[in-house]
Amino acid sequence: MSKKKVLCTGSCGFIFSNFVRLGIRYTTDYAFVSVDKVATAHSLNNVYAHNRHKFHLADVADAHIMDKIFELERPDIVVHGAAESVSEDTIIPYMGPKKIEHIEIRDLWDRFEKRNELTEDSFEKTVEVMNLDSEQQRALTIKNGFGQWRQIKQISRHWYDGPMIRMVQKWGEINVTPNHCIYNSNMSLVKPSEGVELLSIRNIEPSHSLKDNIDEFGEFHWKTSIDDLLFMVAFYITEGWASFNKANGGYIVGFCQNELEDVKRVSNILKSNFNLNTYINKARKCKFVTVSNKKLFENIIKLCGKNSGAKRLPSFIFTLNKNLKKKFIEYLVYFDGHKYTETNKKYTTNSRLLAAQLSTLFSMVGQNYSYGRKIHKEKKWSDNFNFQLSDKYNKLNKSRYEEHHYKGWVYDLEIDDTHKFVCGLGNVVVHNSHVDDSIASANPFIMSNVLGTQVIADACVKHKVERLIYISCYDSMTRAVTRGGLKYWHELNVGDSVLSINPSTGNVEEKKINKIIVQDYNGKMMRFKSERSDFCVTPNHRCIYTDHATKQDSKLYWSSAEGLFNSKNKYLPTGKLCSSTNQNSTINVNGVGEVDASALFYICGVFIADGFNAYQEKKIPNKTGLDRHDFLTKCRDSKTGKFIKTGKVGDNETTTCHSYRIFFDVPQNDKARDRLESCLKLVGIKFYSHKNKSGEHIYFSSKEWMGFFKQFGYLAKNKQIPERVFNYNYNLLLSLWEGIHDGDGHGNNISGRTVNITTVSDMLAGQLCYLGACIGFTSKIKKKHSISFLDGRKIEGDSNVVYFSQVRRPKISKPTEIDYSGKIWCLSVEDNKNFLTERNGYITYSGNTDEVYGQLGKDDDPWTENGRLSPRNPYSASKAAGELIVKATSQTHGLKYNITRSCNNYGPRQSAKNLVPKIIRNILHKKPVPIYGTGNQLREWIHVADNCFAVLKILESALPNETYNISAGHEISNLEMFHNICNIMGVGQEGHDLLTFVEDRKGHDFRYSVDYSKIKSIGWEPKFRFKKGLNQCINWYLRNPWFFRTSSA
Repeated sequence: MSKKKVLCTGSCGFIFSNFVRLGIRYTTDYAFVSVDKVATAHSLNNVYAHNRHKFHLADVADAHIMDKIFELERPDIVVHGAAESVSEDTIIPYMGPKKIEHIEIRDLWDRFEKRNELTEDSFEKTVEVMNLDSEQQRALTIKNGFGQWRQIKQISRHWYDGPMIRMVQKWGEINVTPNHCIYNSNMSLVKPSEGVELLSIRNIEPSHSLKDNIDEFGEFHWKTSIDDLLFMVAFYITEGWASFNKANGGYIVGFCQNELEDVKRVSNILKSNFNLNTYINKARKCKFVTVSNKKLFENIIKLCGKNSGAKRLPSFIFTLNKNLKKKFIEYLVYFDGHKYTETNKKYTTNSRLLAAQLSTLFSMVGQNYSYGRKIHKEKKWSDNFNFQLSDKYNKLNKSRYEEHHYKGWVYDLEIDDTHKFVCGLGNVVVHNSHVDDSIASANPFIMSNVLGTQVIADACVKHKVERLIYISCYDSMTRAVTRGGLKYWHELNVGDSVLSINPSTGNVEEKKINKIIVQDYNGKMMRFKSERSDFCVTPNHRCIYTDHATKQDSKLYWSSAEGLFNSKNKYLPTGKLCSSTNQNSTINVNGVGEVDASALFYICGVFIADGFNAYQEKKIPNKTGLDRHDFLTKCRDSKTGKFIKTGKVGDNETTTCHSYRIFFDVPQNDKARDRLESCLKLVGIKFYSHKNKSGEHIYFSSKEWMGFFKQFGYLAKNKQIPERVFNYNYNLLLSLWEGIHDGDGHGNNISGRTVNITTVSDMLAGQLCYLGACIGFTSKIKKKHSISFLDGRKIEGDSNVVYFSQVRRPKISKPTEIDYSGKIWCLSVEDNKNFLTERNGYITYSGNTDEVYGQLGKDDDPWTENGRLSPRNPYSASKAAGELIVKATSQTHGLKYNITRSCNNYGPRQSAKNLVPKIIRNILHKKPVPIYGTGNQLREWIHVADNCFAVLKILESALPNETYNISAGHEISNLEMFHNICNIMGVGQEGHDLLTFVEDRKGHDFRYSVDYSKIKSIGWEPKFRFKKGLNQCINWYLRNPWFFRTSSA
């Protein structure tokens, strides 16, 4: 008798990995076929070798490939999951703690292998995973079309022997496994194939986390201008060389160019900075200058490489400001023999590393370019990597699609809060392996009996229909307003704080993000655009509004976006912060002591707007030769305490004097001057007035106060409000805002009118919107480009103007219906179901989205399969709709199905977002364990293995087109679950004390319970008693603490 064939796509998740293993172990009637891209940290190596299992390396999202697999395998039943990799020589642009480098991914692995723990799934010994949570290492990813540096959370690798695909295009070059997902130019996930245009980054947002550092020449100290340094480095990289003369032992560095003036200039630079003798050859065809010096030879090779195939950019180039980077690029193009014009900006190198670096450098200045690779037929010649710097791409660069055999390690990166990373030449964007959350935590299993290949293919398409059941969401241009500024959805993290309006009180409250929800969408959006507001949402989006423009205690209402289409006299809500963590009237400043809080916050505001730290140090002759400690003891009279003359008694020739000065650029007649002086006196600071050519200042000297003010940023472009400041109360935040407002050159009277604050710091601009919302303002950000002249010097740049108003709430305008295709997103936040957003500079509150039967009362009977579906929120409704779609498909097309509805699962490898692993993790790390409300909410629990056995039983015995509840019948409260885990872990009272009750979330159903007598009627019973199963589950996490550091957690 032939075995029924079960095709399981997605056997890497929590439930599905257990399903395949247990299916092989405990059944004999089924043969299993797995479809996955590439096995990752939770791979199935032990199952692969089984004679009842066959594995296909494929992507379930690729309809063409899946159609071939279905035709070959002809499975009887379908269940779901996947992974992917790049070759070991793939170059990754990454940012370390001190510099930006470009490194092959295998070298990145080797660099951190000794410092980081390797983790392996107990079922898989060929996949190695390295977690870098403790390392400040960042890779390049993409957001809203721009490159951004994000932390590398994990590097994984596995051995691979098979085909690889190399794609070379005008956009860039990449070498990946055939199943690896890449992004095309429309930002869609696709497989590498001919005709697909690669997505690459051509604009990288600036990073201020690295310091400018040009002093990289070892024992040499650079003396002349930065322009000279850029000239010399560009000259050497393009037309320079370094060689060792064995005959005379000379270490030669040379520069060759047709223009004698360039040769003379670099000769002068070498003389001025390194005191070196140079030799200039004025040959007719080519002029060059050489210098013989071992130190220069060693340092320039270390920084820039030795021969043409090994040339590279020194890391300090990437920390320069934008104008200096552009100047350096201009020099590169010039020395490569091209005039720096819009139509003739080209550069060629045969260094693969340099080509990767240039890709990043060009993008850091927003320079469009096309990429090409010339392969020489003669092996003695290296390939040329060509760049044309222009908005018009070079049509001569031919695209190539090559398949070749590869044997070796293949690697993957997991980037913080994103599924993309940049690699290869040209900054190509690829997808990183990720087991989708909706698979890893899914409890429903949709089964299809397949009569033929075409029916199976249609069934797979129907499985994807669930992706079309959209939650109510914002478009990709919308950002959340957070303590850390304005953030797109892929910059947010669970646990971040956002502002929310309490619908009952109208007060502004800080709430934590519980979940970030992102989906693809193709359909209508509703855009509400007026002079004071702009937000774009799906038609079903829950909008919050009030019916009064100015009344402070006006009632708040909810409506879908569609419901507001013909609305009149409806306004977006505003409010102010009603409570905070810290209500103290004084604040302790480290090294200073307790000071008046209100005065300090005002001073901080003025510093953010118009203050700066000035640290200086100077070496002077040491008259005593003693260090400070010895001077204070040996040069002081023991009786009188007065200093005495000792003459030169120590060995120190010099001593270093330090100056710690804090400046406020507030003129004498400025309206903020009086209040600033009063506040400085109130906190005990003795200050001085100063006037010179650069303006009028208030300043004082203090090492302790300089340390305090450092947290607000050094230069105007990186000024910020430390996030902990928002823990303080309304009055202190108002003082802070007034200080920023006054320091920006405005008067103190702000009541009842619109005012603005200008800053060049993007982060600060977003934080000002957050601050304004805390104290009751509506706000708007506008980008402004300005040009001015000072003493004949042109000053040009961008700034952010933040407008604040307390006059009237923004009126909701009639929306415009627009077509939209792209990402939509929303947040699940605690309690209030709304949060503060920004779009095109406008700041508004709007709603957010958040189980199929609904809730039960404490004494109600459990739900049966025939119970009425009664969802209480849009998410529940979308899940119920998913079942209805399956049933409708059955009615229309004859699809055979089974639906399972499982209670809460627990077991190994479950995401720490869920209750059981979250409690275990927090107890292990001695962190508070949050429990909603009183913790009395009731839930039924089942071990994941029992859930899998239930599905196997349904495959074996169930009638088609039936729905089955799955439960073990063990119902306890969330609070009881917490205490049970504490007792099993034996943590004593210390563990129980970690319990922290947090405010219950709105719409939190009190009880879920299902009647599972139907599935028992076909011969299934749970095998795990709750206490035994929970013990086993806890012991697994205790034996595998590495799991909490993986992406799956």
